[in-house]
Amino acid sequence: MLEVFVATGCETCDHARAVARRVAEEFHEVHVDVIDIDEQPERVPPSVFAVPSYLLNGAVISLGNPSWEQLSVLLVGGGAL
Repeated sequence: MLEVFVATGCETCDHARAVARRVAEEFHEVHVDVIDIDEQPERVPPSVFAVPSYLLNGAVISLGNPSWEQLSVLLVGGGAL
């Protein structure tokens, strides 16, 4: 599972939302969940202290937006598939 944590007013979070959509479109096997920390603060784990943040199977893989190439490698090699 890929969780992408975003927030209202975050300048780079629109890109994170677009990345999440692309992952969902290109990696059908990966469950993608975009969590807005302003709307669902109870879902924010202690490891998330900045937005955007990306968690793969519960582990932080990126604080900020990773490149598509980096994320693709992590999704394939990180056990998401």
